[in-house]
Amino acid sequence: MAEYTINNGTISITVKDKGAELSSLKKTDKSGEKEYMWCADPEFWGKSSPVLFPFVGRVCNNRYMHEGKVYDMPTQHGFARDNTFTMINKTDKDIWFSFSSNEETKKLYPFDFELQIGYELMEDGVKVLWRVKNTGSGEMQFSIGGHPAFVCPDTLVDREQCMVDFHTDKASLISSIVDTKTGLCKHEEREIVLQDGKVPATKELFEKDALIIENNQTQAVSLVSPNGECFLTVSFDAPLFGVWTPPDKKAPFICIEPWYGRCDYDDYKGELSERPWNNTLEAGSEAVMSYTVTVQ
Repeated sequence: MAEYTINNGTISITVKDKGAELSSLKKTDKSGEKEYMWCADPEFWGKSSPVLFPFVGRVCNNRYMHEGKVYDMPTQHGFARDNTFTMINKTDKDIWFSFSSNEETKKLYPFDFELQIGYELMEDGVKVLWRVKNTGSGEMQFSIGGHPAFVCPDTLVDREQCMVDFHTDKASLISSIVDTKTGLCKHEEREIVLQDGKVPATKELFEKDALIIENNQTQAVSLVSPNGECFLTVSFDAPLFGVWTPPDKKAPFICIEPWYGRCDYDDYKGELSERPWNNTLEAGSEAVMSYTVTVQ
């Protein structure tokens, strides 16, 4: 496995060719060097920032239907994160990777595609870009999302002192509920009550698995200390996102996940094209999605 690092003097990132996964995001200033990405310690969770493609979450019964034909998808989040990408361009400011469909992917996902993942350095963070290209002759159906895990501020005693700031003046947000046994959405919701737009990252907050906030309820999420000091912010135009950490492990990280798609309902039997938050690409066209991580 190869790793690539780019550095603009203040921000440096390291990306693995496996999954084109961002494994390090560091900022250097007068106080020294600070790491923001989770180190992928398998004791808690062995990933740092996998891309979720061509599915976000799990499909019902590990199968889905496209044009009347049933396909197996045995893992959640698709397969891109487990494949090796090719580094196609690298400068002091950005780096790009590519992965294309092949005989093995076509057994699970019957579309011709190229997925490019890029990282552009900013003065105070990084912009993550996905370029999805339909290289086939018919319509292509897909979902895509991020799963970046950020270490909690080292000034806090433990993760439960960390606050999640949703940048909203709403009194609460509505989260879909995931069945922790199946990984599928229930036809139920729960209310996340906020105080000044924030909620503490307690075990109870994640006891029903990830928060899944749909319908553009907010476009930015920050990790902050109890006194309101911001550690980092994830900004996005995705219509939904997840917030997750393993509830029972006291894991010292929190994932903030912009999504263009999500898992199936636990009784879903429809076509791939009818899945909630599905995306369609015409033959020969491409879609570009992105999110930014700004660090303090």
